[in-house]
Amino acid sequence: MSVSPYVVYRRSRLPLGELEQGMSFTAAWSRVDELRALREEIDTTAAALSDRIGESVPAGDERVRAGLLRLRRDVHNRRHERVAAQLAPLRPHLDPELLGAVERWCALCARAEECAREGARELEDGRTAAARGFRALFEHDAMERSLQLSGDQLYRGLRDFVLGGSGARKPSKARVRESSLVNFAYRASLKPSPFGRFTEIGAFPPDAPGTAAPGRPTGPDPSDASDTFGLSDTSDDSVTTLNRLLVNWVLAALPRIPGGLESGLLVLNSTLRRGADTVEFAGVAPGTRDEGHIATETVLGMRREPLIDALLAAMPDGSAPAVPVLRALTEVTGDEELSRKVVHGLIRAGVLFFRPEVDDHDPDYAAKLAAMLAAGGTPQTRELSGHFARLRRLETDFARAPAGERRNLLDSAHEAITNIAGLCQVSPPPEAVLKSPVFEDTPTSVPPQAWDLATVRRSLPALTGLWRLASLMDNGQIRRLGLHAFATRVLGDRRSMPFLDFFRAFSALGDQEQVDVLMGRGVPAAATYAAQRAEALRTVREGLVPGDGTVHLDPAAVEAACAGVDDLRHTESVTFRTQFAHGALPGQDRTLVVNGVLTGYGVYFSRFGSFIGGDGDWSLRDAQREHLDRRFPGQTDLNSVLGFNFNLHPPLTRKVVDYPGGVTLGAGRTPYTLDRLEVRADPATRSLSLWDPEAGEALDLVPMNFLTPIGVPLLYRLLEALTPSNRYLWKPLDDILDAGGPAAHTGGAPRLVVGDVVADRRSWTVPAADIAMLEELSRDSFEALVDFDTWRLARGLPRHAFVLCQTPEERDVMAGRSRKVSRRWSDYEHLRRASVHKPMYVDFRNPYLVRSFAKSALSRGDVLVSVRECLPSVDDYGPDTGRTAAEEFFVELCTDK
Repeated sequence: MSVSPYVVYRRSRLPLGELEQGMSFTAAWSRVDELRALREEIDTTAAALSDRIGESVPAGDERVRAGLLRLRRDVHNRRHERVAAQLAPLRPHLDPELLGAVERWCALCARAEECAREGARELEDGRTAAARGFRALFEHDAMERSLQLSGDQLYRGLRDFVLGGSGARKPSKARVRESSLVNFAYRASLKPSPFGRFTEIGAFPPDAPGTAAPGRPTGPDPSDASDTFGLSDTSDDSVTTLNRLLVNWVLAALPRIPGGLESGLLVLNSTLRRGADTVEFAGVAPGTRDEGHIATETVLGMRREPLIDALLAAMPDGSAPAVPVLRALTEVTGDEELSRKVVHGLIRAGVLFFRPEVDDHDPDYAAKLAAMLAAGGTPQTRELSGHFARLRRLETDFARAPAGERRNLLDSAHEAITNIAGLCQVSPPPEAVLKSPVFEDTPTSVPPQAWDLATVRRSLPALTGLWRLASLMDNGQIRRLGLHAFATRVLGDRRSMPFLDFFRAFSALGDQEQVDVLMGRGVPAAATYAAQRAEALRTVREGLVPGDGTVHLDPAAVEAACAGVDDLRHTESVTFRTQFAHGALPGQDRTLVVNGVLTGYGVYFSRFGSFIGGDGDWSLRDAQREHLDRRFPGQTDLNSVLGFNFNLHPPLTRKVVDYPGGVTLGAGRTPYTLDRLEVRADPATRSLSLWDPEAGEALDLVPMNFLTPIGVPLLYRLLEALTPSNRYLWKPLDDILDAGGPAAHTGGAPRLVVGDVVADRRSWTVPAADIAMLEELSRDSFEALVDFDTWRLARGLPRHAFVLCQTPEERDVMAGRSRKVSRRWSDYEHLRRASVHKPMYVDFRNPYLVRSFAKSALSRGDVLVSVRECLPSVDDYGPDTGRTAAEEFFVELCTDK
């Protein structure tokens, strides 16, 4: 087992110290702590006083008796003002010591009320002080220019708010905007997931972290003949790329104007298979493209008429410029306009795709498309070229532009989109595309602050055990067994079959049947695996050694338990998302903390190689290529951008399978089309693979994509199911404790330490419905804030935490356990929202963050509130540690060959 020769890290760019300087509510919480102590004393004393007063009630005088009973009742009910008003006539009838105790109790109650008023005032003063820093916070380099990429309405609303514009005057709007601003600020400090300038990203060899600086993009290596495109030199401190969905929208509109079709490249569907009388291909079934619904994919067929033969003859290599294709078709139709209509019809049918003659992953894709448009020979293409040039400024000028100029560039881009829609007579792109027309990444400027290779090496045995546990729990194991059983039924006595035929058989199943296949329902091998996995987890559970809020586990116990699962197939590479914490475990200065596990094989490093460089001769892109070529020489990429920028990456493998519509260029690469590949079953491993019948070898398919296969095309999901991915939703202790049974969604769980690695943070899960004061918290009630803090402390919840508000159904979908089937996009769109699958940082003594937490918990029914300790601690950031904000490291392991 060894660490791959590259590490990617992501660092938040807003120093926590700068954020918290103006975000202090210490004075208010001092009053709250005093108030809590007073109320505890008041309650304890009231109980004792009530008993003593009851003992003083005489048996005779009814008037005195009634007065003392009223006094006792008012003490019991904490009505101190009524108690004080009644004392004078009752003094002769009370023991002096008891009378003094009642008077002192009344004074405590009065002090508690004054303390509550002071606390509320101090809290409001804290808000006022925080508000004075909102403008500086908003204008921080990590903030304003990132917020512009979160949507124009949000950005302008926040800008009006901090500058005192008219839109900030309504209290309700002001509360929404101040919560948004504070949430974004803590996101820019403690959640290092890439977005705009919130986070900077770097890479380095594990033993040379200094190589990460300056981390600027590097140009192509002229001696690298396999690279037809490289990384352009630039001195910008960020890299911007047009939203590929927006570019695809322009491409779809282009053939609709005169001269547009003739300007580009036509690409045959990579699944298209030529038969004697028909052609067949994977495509969208007619009549299923309803707006708002996922279309139905299946195998479609067309008769081989002279037009189809002419088309295939004009495209012997699977693609060709549109002009000669149109010319060949016109020889059959005798009418140029009819030939154009034929091509448009074939594009709609999915037989053809219209593309520029540019590799899908070329970082200069939009620039080369712009050159193609500029070369158009009609007034309409020239007009479109001018509009697209305005969009291109988001790539050429946006990165270095100040915020004000960025607003102008975004406004100009939206105007250009409107003009393109009018020129081409098409609908505008979806709102999500208009909201984010450009993507921005910020390469690192300094080396990592927390990296420690010695800690990683010391942790390798623990990481190996966790790798085994992740493989055991990954639903891909069941999916593999279910697909193999299905393929066995379809294949019969055959060992392999054409991929298109396999897709036909799978797509012919109903939606629920497809899900059941992938979940191994009715498959004996899958049932055996589930039973053996449950037994392995019970064995692991028996090996847990409890401590103070912690359970310890020997990684060797995990490996031994996994050995008893017959059909468990471990991957040969895995990626851990990790952080380093100070003082988390006794005797260790730094401790590795695991945030999650991802597929290895370079997958989750791929896109960063397009803009991260390094010092000297080292670059992430080259390090990945060399490692994959040496350790996994047969690895095969899947060229399937599907319009998502996070799927873009430089060429990293020698082999690539083209998804329908994909364009792969470059010497030294071997592209495969799906029409020539087969699906092959291996009874020894109960698995399927793509098979190249010409070469007589399997393709080790590993899509170098970040795409999660939820709500994506069926063809992609089926291909992804043939790969050694690891998509285990990281919650190891929950799964060990559940031991294969139904998930226990509520309760608390200790910290899990495997070897010397924190594998799971301490956590608490509570139904939102059980938190009585959420509605009042969302409306900034001071009393609710006090009551909630008391509730939190009583349950042992930490002050600093990461909180995820998620329904059981959402959790099951994200974990791949849900049998729910839906073709409505709306049922999947919310799953892509960060609030559904990414926890938010909450300081439970920051009223802005508590308000946001309350609103999130109230946002939908059946929400479970999952609270996890903040580790690394906020105390890990500051001048004493040399760490300014959160850093996360992607550490990839692979087996030794």
